[in-house]
Order: sequence, then C-alpha cells, then structure tokens
Amino acid sequence: MTGYQSMMATDSATLCEAIYAGELFHVGPSPASLALVDDVHELLAGELGAGDPRFAQARMEDAAFFDAIGRVRRTLYTDPRFHRHVVEIVAAAGFDPAEVAFDPVRLRVVSHDGHHNPRAAPLYYAHRDTWFALSQAVVAWWIAMHDMPEEQTFEIYPEWFERPIANSSEGFDYDAWAVDTRSLRIGWQDRD
Repeated sequence: MTGYQSMMATDSATLCEAIYAGELFHVGPSPASLALVDDVHELLAGELGAGDPRFAQARMEDAAFFDAIGRVRRTLYTDPRFHRHVVEIVAAAGFDPAEVAFDPVRLRVVSHDGHHNPRAAPLYYAHRDTWFALSQAVVAWWIAMHDMPEEQTFEIYPEWFERPIANSSEGFDYDAWAVDTRSLRIGWQDRD
C-alpha cells in the first residue's frame, strides 16, 4: 500500500486490483457526483428548510432534526432516482454498472458534539468498515456534500489495515438485526 492516490486507473480491472490491494484513492468531483450532491441538497432543503443544512441542527429541536434526517435517509435508500445516481457515478468511474452490486446511498450526518450523545458515541470510535458483517469485498465510496477543511473530516489509517485490532463484532447477530427492517438500517436515531 502506498497511501492515497490522486488519480484512478484508466481501466476498471487495474483499478479493482489496486483497491483490493489496499490502495486508497482521492478523486475529484465528476458531473455524476455533482448531480447527486445537488439532488441531496434539494432533498435536505425540503426537510430542513432554507439555509445551509450544516446549521439546521442549531435551528431545530433534536427530535425534529433527527426525524427529518431519518426521512432524508429513507428517501435516499428507497428512491430509484438516487439509485440511478449511483449507477451513473459507477459508470463515470469506468465500471460497467451491470457488473457492480451496490448499496443504496447513505447520508452520514455528524452532529455538533455528537460524540457526547451516548446513543451516537460509538459511531465516532475508530473502526473498520468490515466489522459487523460488512463484506470484505465492499468498496466504500465517500462523496463530500460540502467543501470541508481537512480537520473537519474523517481520517483513514492505512498503516493499521494489516494489524489485528480488538473489536466487539462477535456479539453482532446479523440475522436478528435484519429481521426488523422498519429503519431500513439507515441510522441510529430510531428511538424504538
């Protein structure tokens, strides 16, 4: 592993080989990713009201904010328009969409002082995406909704990828978790 790459390979086979070898890529926006961002901003404005959605938490009561974010997440997860965005982004990156299985879009919301909320705190811990039944074959693709300074985003520690790290995923029962689909597995805010 050599760390972050700023350019992706020109063919999908070479790119897949590099990704599964542990390479990380930082790629600029494409027309397809910008279209997704625009549609998500439109959805957020409809649920959170006018103004910058990054400050909606300060304008709203916690319950109303989390309910609105839950509705946005549900729409992103179920609306075919957002599924098409994923297909277009995959195609723009040089992959054949017919050869790719994907999860629906998931919106990650980091609330101010969210790490102090006992229900949300575990989301702020360092973790590996492969914990809790996520396949080793999954490729995580993050698209920023806003320009952010480096100190306000997440961090990846590639030097830890090959090290064993204690975790609690052995207590995770996927079958039990998958039985209840009310929340569509789209956020921790479901109070029930």
